[in-house]
Amino acid sequence: MRTARSLLAAAVLAAGGTIAPLPFVAPAAVAQDQSVRPLAVGDQAPALVDVDWLKGPASSSFEAGTVYVLDFWATWCGPCIRAMPHLKDLQETYAEDDVEFIGVAIWPRNGQVPTSEWIANPPEMVGEVTWAVAEDIDGKTAATYMRGLGQGGIPTVVIVDRQGTIAWVGHPMSMDDALEGIVEGTYSVAERQRADQLITDARAAAGLGDWELAVELMDQVIEADPSWAIQLGLNKYTMIRDRIGDAERARRAGREFIDGPASDDAEALNAFAWQIAAPEVDLPEEAHHLDLASEAAERAATLTERRNADILDTLAHVRYHEKRFDDAIKVQNEAIELTSNPRQREAYERTRDMFERAKAQHNDEG
Repeated sequence: MRTARSLLAAAVLAAGGTIAPLPFVAPAAVAQDQSVRPLAVGDQAPALVDVDWLKGPASSSFEAGTVYVLDFWATWCGPCIRAMPHLKDLQETYAEDDVEFIGVAIWPRNGQVPTSEWIANPPEMVGEVTWAVAEDIDGKTAATYMRGLGQGGIPTVVIVDRQGTIAWVGHPMSMDDALEGIVEGTYSVAERQRADQLITDARAAAGLGDWELAVELMDQVIEADPSWAIQLGLNKYTMIRDRIGDAERARRAGREFIDGPASDDAEALNAFAWQIAAPEVDLPEEAHHLDLASEAAERAATLTERRNADILDTLAHVRYHEKRFDDAIKVQNEAIELTSNPRQREAYERTRDMFERAKAQHNDEG
């Protein structure tokens, strides 16, 4: 299961080709539906009418003077759950600033924990659900917002400003600066619209194979809207490494990423390390930046107090690539102990077995 490591791509980009995501290509499943009215930053936010309110206060319409943070999620979505403590922190930060947080449950799957049950008994890492929760009716709200905005992954946050305008769309772990500016009245919707246009241009450049122009445009996006720094920073690294083929320049971009926007973001650090240590990766030695992957994976494990199995699995893969087989096996066993999902546990055990075979072969050759 790669949910944690793919959250960045799910938020903005679609994965394709090699382990490095093909940039700026929207998944076919979320291509604009002609039956859905397109939405964009700067448009009035549609009212939340096609929902059941499972926990109040209900906010079917957006009152002038209030900022609304809409968190689109599902009980089966691991990254959604892991982002909730951050949302809870922000809710506490803006408790006196007329900011309403609303979880909007969408995209139900067979066998998932029902949303109402999940709210009544949330995971320990989340604690009491202190925000309003609405559940989509017949996929109508997901169609209006997610398909309307061309979004293909969750968690996705939509921030509605005090005028009822869609001001920002993105991953909850990247929303802090935008939310602060929106609350304080210093945020520029026009700058965000400029960033969105630059992203459209970058998609076009990447589609034509003009990787240098795509990287230049990504830098302009980040300058216009720093909230894109994590999503685009990771793609910039892989684009320079895999598409442009400049290993030393990619190293500089990777260092800039893990020391800058991703420095205290465990999921971003984990995603970066996985781009280097995943089994699918086949890189020349000079482009296999294991020292950066090791630093990022160790920091991610520390930030999560070694309680995230997916992150420990990434760290174990890094140790495997470093031929530190005993450490790889030890860390993988930590991941196994943390895992209650039978299928994921089996996958982790197969990986540990691979590490053990590699250790035996290495010892035989030594």
